[in-house]
Amino acid sequence: PLVSSTKQFRGSFGTGDPGHPISLAQRVLADTIDPNRNFVILEYIIHNTSTFSYGDVYVGIYTDWDLADPGKNNAGYNSTYKTGYVFTVPEDTLYTGIRILGNIPAIFHAIDNVPGGAGDLDLSNGFDGAEKYTSLSVPRLTTTAGASGTDAISVTSSGPFEISPGGKRTVAFALLAGNSQAELLQNAVSAQIFYQSVGIPLSVLTTPEKSHLVYPNPASGKITVEGTFETEAALISITDLSGRIISSSLQTGSSTDINISGISNGLYFINLHTKSGKVTYSIIIQQ
Repeated sequence: PLVSSTKQFRGSFGTGDPGHPISLAQRVLADTIDPNRNFVILEYIIHNTSTFSYGDVYVGIYTDWDLADPGKNNAGYNSTYKTGYVFTVPEDTLYTGIRILGNIPAIFHAIDNVPGGAGDLDLSNGFDGAEKYTSLSVPRLTTTAGASGTDAISVTSSGPFEISPGGKRTVAFALLAGNSQAELLQNAVSAQIFYQSVGIPLSVLTTPEKSHLVYPNPASGKITVEGTFETEAALISITDLSGRIISSSLQTGSSTDINISGISNGLYFINLHTKSGKVTYSIIIQQ
C-alpha cells in the first residue's frame, strides 16, 4: 500500500485512430518527503486493442527543459542509471532528466535545437513522423555545442517492443531534478527504489499481502525466504538498483535458501512472482 506522503493520480487516453487502435492507462506517483521529493514517476500501460500485432514499438518522452538561459544548455546520458539529462553551462548548477525504470531497454537522443541540427535532426522546420521515430529509436548521447551550450532538446525512450493483439506493455519513467550531476543520479537511484518497493505497477495491483519472511538483513553468504503464496510455486529473482536480474530460482516449499556469495555489497530487491501477483522486499548485501 502507498504511504500517506505519496500522491497518486490516474488517467487514460487513446490514439483516436480507428485504423491503429491503442489505449493507454497512465499513473503518476509523487512523494512529499526526502529522498523522494525530487522526482515524479510516470507509468504507462500500452494496450493493443487491435486484431493485429504492433512491432518495433518505442515509447518515450520528449523534453525541452529550457533551463535558465535556454541557449546555454547541454545534454548527456548515464548508461548505468539509464538517465538522460540536460544541464546549464557554464555554471553547471542545475540538472533535469528522465530515467527509464525497471529492467527494460533505455535509449537517449540529444538534439541540438539549432538551424541544421548540428548534423542531426533539424527541428527548425518542424518535427515530422520520421524524425520522431529516429529520436525514439536511435541513440545520440550528447549535444555537440561544448562549453558554449545550446538549446538542448532530449528524447528518452524504451524499445523496441512487440505488442500482440490484446497484449499490454508497461513503461515507466522518473522525471528528475538536482543541483549537480551527482545529486541528479542519486535521485535516479531513489526513484528506482521507490518504484520497486512502493510504486507497485498498475499491472499487478492485485498483489497479495507480504506473507514471506526474508532474512537476514543485512545478509552475507545466503538469504532465506520462508512462507508460501497459498499453494502456488514462486519464482524468486534478485535485482539491482538498475532493474538488472542478478539471479533467479523457484520456490516450491515453505523455505528456500539463496546463495548470494558471489554478489557485490549493496542494496538489492528480492522479487517473488506467482500467478497471483508480485511482492518485493529490499535487502542489503554486506559480505
